[in-house]
Amino acid sequence: MAAIDFPNSPTQGDTFTASDKTWVYLDGKWTLPSVDGLVTSISSATSGQFLKWNGSAWVNDTIDLGADTAGSFVASLVAGTGVTLTNNSGEASTPTVAVDTTIIQARVADVSDTEIGYLNGVTSAIQTQIDTKAPLASPTFTGTVTVPTPSTATAAVTKAYVDTAISGLATFDSPTFTGTATADNLNVTGNFTVSGTTTSINTETVTVDDNIIILNNNATGAPSVDAGIEIERGSSTNVQLRWNETTDKWQFTNDGSTYTDLGAGGASVSDNPPASPVAGQIWFESDTAKTFVYYDSQWIEIGALAAALVTMSDTPPVNASAGKLWFNSANAKTYVYYDSQWVEIGAGSNPAALNDIGDVNISSVATGDFLKWSGSEWVNGTIGSSVITSAMIVDGAVTATKLANTAVSAGSYTTANITVDAQGRLTSASSGTAFSGDSKQSILGNQIFG
Repeated sequence: MAAIDFPNSPTQGDTFTASDKTWVYLDGKWTLPSVDGLVTSISSATSGQFLKWNGSAWVNDTIDLGADTAGSFVASLVAGTGVTLTNNSGEASTPTVAVDTTIIQARVADVSDTEIGYLNGVTSAIQTQIDTKAPLASPTFTGTVTVPTPSTATAAVTKAYVDTAISGLATFDSPTFTGTATADNLNVTGNFTVSGTTTSINTETVTVDDNIIILNNNATGAPSVDAGIEIERGSSTNVQLRWNETTDKWQFTNDGSTYTDLGAGGASVSDNPPASPVAGQIWFESDTAKTFVYYDSQWIEIGALAAALVTMSDTPPVNASAGKLWFNSANAKTYVYYDSQWVEIGAGSNPAALNDIGDVNISSVATGDFLKWSGSEWVNGTIGSSVITSAMIVDGAVTATKLANTAVSAGSYTTANITVDAQGRLTSASSGTAFSGDSKQSILGNQIFG
């Protein structure tokens, strides 16, 4: 074959005819497109294409195994994780693929692995199993129902759980409570008994239909415990109204410590002063027929001076005269009637002198003078036998220590010679001559009798 002079700088697919043959520039070289002298038609050939007879010419194209080939063209299959292959090589072989479902699971669209895992353990049709379940709305159960321990307020529970939970609760019929019971509003129909040591009622108003309240209800035998009502006074001392079982008297206290008897309201009658007296208490001394009032820790005789009789009451005496005394039993204070009014003794400022008191008239006062009520005023003077009468001297008031010492020695005198003054006092005393032997003489006046 003679040399062919091909064109310079050809491009992919260019053709050139020489010596009755058409050359094609493919993949950087000139190539005869004919096979065994057949005419070819190549256009835009790409890597990996083949020549394919289209019935009139050879054309470039890819191989379509389904349309362009016959028989089996699988050389072999390669197994992977969870996949086992058999008969996987050779022409016309029939490969078998086995899948390990413990490794490879079926995939359903829009179903996650977690949801697929819910099917674990399912051994029969799911719908069949669902049909045997109770519906959520109005379910009906047969046999024994197992319910887990409740963890929420709306959880279902078994009867056994409820029985255990309420075993420590009080019944509606005759309930018994221990510890502290709290209720917003409690209405009790029938009898209500509270047993304990303390009952506290924290209410502003307490009403009781019963007209008798019994205290010391558990007392038996001889009474020994005082009973009464005590009033709480905050920062001040509490006060009481009580029955004193020791004295068998009602008493009250205004200061929490000093108790005053209530009851008949009369004076104590005895020949000895009452024990444990209180201010304002009256005592009638039965052996002297005198009346006393207890004031300032001592018994003061009422009526010791005729003109200054003390009236004891809780209201002022009527038709009082100047100088009259009144003991107010309500406040334990003493008043004197002066200038048409009752004036508390010791309440006002002290006068500068006795003369400053309206019903006192002092003139030419001397040492040893006393004030004496004249019937209209207090006047000064001495106290003589004509002034003090025997009616003014309280029985037992004159004692041995109050008599003047007459220098007579105390002792026993025989055949005594004594001298008595006008006041009845012994001024001298001595023993006389005693008789001796069997003398039968006696002396009478200045005569001797034998």
